[in-house]
Amino acid sequence: MMRKGLIAPLLVMGAAFAATQSSNAASLNPGWYVQGGAGANWVTGSDIEVGGTQPDADYNLGWLGALSGGYSWANGLRLELEGAYRSNGVDTLGGVNAGGDAKLGTLMLNAIYAFPTTGWVQPFIGLGAGGGRLKLDSVGPIAGTSVDDSSWSGAFQGIVGAEYAITQNLGLNLSYRYLISPWNDFTAANGTGADLSYHSHAVLVALRWSFGAPPAPMMVAEPPRQQAQAPRPAPTPPARQEQPPRQYLVFFDFDSSALTTDAQSIVRTAAQSSKQMGITRLEVTGHADRSGTDRYNMRLSQRRAESVRAELIRQGVSANDIAIFAKGESQPLVPTADGVREPQNRRVQIVFP
Repeated sequence: MMRKGLIAPLLVMGAAFAATQSSNAASLNPGWYVQGGAGANWVTGSDIEVGGTQPDADYNLGWLGALSGGYSWANGLRLELEGAYRSNGVDTLGGVNAGGDAKLGTLMLNAIYAFPTTGWVQPFIGLGAGGGRLKLDSVGPIAGTSVDDSSWSGAFQGIVGAEYAITQNLGLNLSYRYLISPWNDFTAANGTGADLSYHSHAVLVALRWSFGAPPAPMMVAEPPRQQAQAPRPAPTPPARQEQPPRQYLVFFDFDSSALTTDAQSIVRTAAQSSKQMGITRLEVTGHADRSGTDRYNMRLSQRRAESVRAELIRQGVSANDIAIFAKGESQPLVPTADGVREPQNRRVQIVFP
């Protein structure tokens, strides 16, 4: 009966992974984090042996609560310490109605790897090892007695799931966990020894909060070009005044086409320079980093170029003098692998040709 109940959580996990084919990548900032969640727990294949008797044990659907904290690196790896508690009632023993509860508290060290993706949801896998205390609370009747005792044992788990970044600091994730606590020894009420190898399947819904911050975007303008020195014959002509730069870089926040305060300042400087130099053509080219799909990044780079064009016009540059282009992720300033966020690639280039 409990094995059939596993079909639903596995279907839920499959739907979560299918969502990774969406158009925009999102993951939490690296750094220290905390996580808390709750879900459903199924106990299967956990028959209790008492005095050489081992009837089939069937458990009711139970619950799981978990709290964890750890550190996440930019390469997708994270390590965390997790405390969890599972509780399930005993339904039948050997086909006969029974009572009692199986309650397991664990402390695990988990290693988790989140895969690079261009979807809305980031899949991850993990392994955990640690220990736990299993409490059999008045479980019986079994072999003419009952078990009301606790046992400490090692514990191991496998994790697979997916996370949606609500913001760059807050994520919602769904995970499936298989846990085994194999070495549990008890003493039954009649003094007989009892053994149990605990196996459980769980689906956990959790919120994760990252304390990390994204790297600050860099704003750079091309330095002035060097002017050729005037010939030395007398009389020496007056030194020519340095010309303003003919190229400007305007940087943007992740997945944004809004101009920051610094970006507005750079666009304002470019507009003033174009009027000072009598420029009649400005080329405005938008770019994106490689954290999204090609199609999405092309549209994003177009919106960024249009934002800069609108600000140039607001600063007095004629709309007829501005040509805009969108390059998407095809011409990165800093070459990166696909799916990597790079602040210097989220830019618009203003050029006086």
